[in-house]
Amino acid sequence: MISADCIGWAKYSQWEGPFFRGVQAWKEPAEPTENDRWLTVITATEGGTWDAVNMYDSCIVTVGLIQWCERGMFGVSDMLGAVRRVAPEALDALPCPFTRAGAFRFLHPDGGLVDTEARMREIYLGGRCNPDTPTSMLGRAGTWTAEQKAYARTWAASFANVFAHDGARQAQREYTVARLMGFFTGRAKRILWDGSEGPTQRMMRAAYLSFAANMPAWADAALARVAEAPGPSKWSDEWCRKVLSSLTFDRKVAIYPHRYNRIRPFLERLYGVELPDMAIELQRAQDAGAYMTALEIQTALAVLGYDPGPLDGKDGPKTRAAVRAFQADRGLIVDGAVGPQTARALKP
Repeated sequence: MISADCIGWAKYSQWEGPFFRGVQAWKEPAEPTENDRWLTVITATEGGTWDAVNMYDSCIVTVGLIQWCERGMFGVSDMLGAVRRVAPEALDALPCPFTRAGAFRFLHPDGGLVDTEARMREIYLGGRCNPDTPTSMLGRAGTWTAEQKAYARTWAASFANVFAHDGARQAQREYTVARLMGFFTGRAKRILWDGSEGPTQRMMRAAYLSFAANMPAWADAALARVAEAPGPSKWSDEWCRKVLSSLTFDRKVAIYPHRYNRIRPFLERLYGVELPDMAIELQRAQDAGAYMTALEIQTALAVLGYDPGPLDGKDGPKTRAAVRAFQADRGLIVDGAVGPQTARALKP
């Protein structure tokens, strides 16, 4: 069993609180399903252990393989509800009664449910130990008393100990897998499931999901910026790298290049693809002008005597046929996609 003494302390932005990296690591099965592959990619950056606990950011509490968030979505309480259905004994160590009243929630000592942000901060972050601290300040850096720290560490240890139980880990997997598709917006589904299927398509879904699990709306926007603009043929190496670059760099989130670096080896192993080894190489490839817009491709083909159809900036069948003819004439790989070699040959 994990004791409160095993719980660390961490800071993020204006927050600080208990932290436990976890000891029950995700292990990819010998014959993984696609959901298992998705979990392998996501857990390369999000938690990665069944019993990971963070209590030092705006979520108040996050728990598990991909760090389900309590504040705003009740991810921790709902997941514990899934555990209660199959392994209720795993919840015995929790420091507060847990019940079902429409949804699974903790019972507040004063009555009612822990179902508001204020009550979450009070119960999980030690507000009852120091009632003079305004609820909105609980969890803020520099506001913790020694008693509050000890109390919150006890909660962190109890969350971790739930998932020492085999049944609890299985319940967490089922809870998580059932919600993975929820990270794909409707637009992302239309883009990433367009009727074509292969290792490249599956790899891009897994890569997208890693970013979407962190910021769903932003990942959707980054994908759409590439998919809805003229450019390389969809699913070509260049198109995939452009999407990955958009996901990694456009938001200018400091940790996102590290996210790409962490997931890249898993994407290559699981899907048999080749990607730039590091985020900086992904950025250099884009900055070096390896990509051409559809209109640039059409114009270059027309100048060289090939018929790409109307110069309309649309990557249609005639344009791809003209690219294939050009590639065949130049001894290039004939795939209809304008990669770096074809781009260099097309450019004057």
